[in-house]
Amino acid sequence: MDDTSPRVPQDEAERPTTPELSSRSAGSSPGSPLWWPGLSQPSQGESRPGVRPPGRLVSARRKKLLWLIGGGAATVTCGIVVVLALNGSGGSESAKKPQANSGRFFTDAPDGCSLIKPTTIDAYAPGATCTPSPFDRPITPGLTIRMPSWSTGTSREVSIDLNLRIGSGVLDTYSSEKDSAAHTFALVRDSYRTEKDAIASKFDGDHITLKASHPLAEIGDEAHFYYGISTVPESAEAEVVVLSGTAEFTVSYSATREGTGAPVSRREAEAALSALARDVLTSLR
Repeated sequence: MDDTSPRVPQDEAERPTTPELSSRSAGSSPGSPLWWPGLSQPSQGESRPGVRPPGRLVSARRKKLLWLIGGGAATVTCGIVVVLALNGSGGSESAKKPQANSGRFFTDAPDGCSLIKPTTIDAYAPGATCTPSPFDRPITPGLTIRMPSWSTGTSREVSIDLNLRIGSGVLDTYSSEKDSAAHTFALVRDSYRTEKDAIASKFDGDHITLKASHPLAEIGDEAHFYYGISTVPESAEAEVVVLSGTAEFTVSYSATREGTGAPVSRREAEAALSALARDVLTSLR
């Protein structure tokens, strides 16, 4: 019996199984499948053993591509949500926190004995007189230093020591004022941290017993308070270290009660140092 099955022309038999890329044009028939760029289209009407029909092939590939696109979009969306959450968007607590640095660029201050108001001295060190420091004059370009001290000669022993530094005194080679200012802010902050560590070590020594150590709110950019009792002689020793813009300073306060000679309390020392530090901050320019 003669073979009546349809014959495949030679050129079609040699045609590759993945034909040239095609896509639906504006005039294509409604039944033609929609092709995504990059996906090859099987020839229409072609049926081979072991090869899925074109419609099924396109559907499977399209589903896979749509799944990849959808998954990528979901990943991007999740990433945006995570970033917004970490950055404190949407009224979170971190968005309401003040900046760590006020950005105030101080360059000068009055003479040392004028940094604290006479009324403040009278309130916390009655009868104390000021002794200026030989460093209270221009020494290094870009660095202002004030180191005055106050002490009493009465039965109530009170002493106040101030150590103020404005600027870094480091000559930089930054081409812009913005970069130069940022460098100064960073150096002053490093100096503040170094001074803070030094004070903590002093209050952890053999001659002073640390009784309190905590930050002080609303004084400069950062402020930390230390209070202890000195054993030789017995008196209250308190100190505050403050950072504000390009200025950092420490104020120490040593005092006893008049008559009894007992050390002043932590609350009294903290009130005194807070008032002294605020006077210094308002004097900077």
